[in-house]
Amino acid sequence: MSCGFEYYLLSYINKYLNEKGFKSQDIDTIKKEFIKQSLFNRFVKQTDENNHNWGILLNEKEKRARIAPIYDLD
Repeated sequence: MSCGFEYYLLSYINKYLNEKGFKSQDIDTIKKEFIKQSLFNRFVKQTDENNHNWGILLNEKEKRARIAPIYDLD
C-alpha cells in the first residue's frame, strides 16, 4: 500500500467509527496498530500487503472495536 492510500484508509476508519459511536480510545488503538502492522510488513519485506489481509472486529452492542490479529502473513 502506498502512504497516500494508508492515510485515506485511516481517515475513513476514523470517520466511520466516530459516526457509529465507537470509543475514541479504541479508534486510536486501531490506527496505531494498523501503522505498526504496516511498518512491520515493510521491515520484513512482506509484498502481499493488501486489504484482504487485515480487518477490524466490531462489537456493536458495547460500541467497542479492535484490529484483528495479523493473518495471511507468509
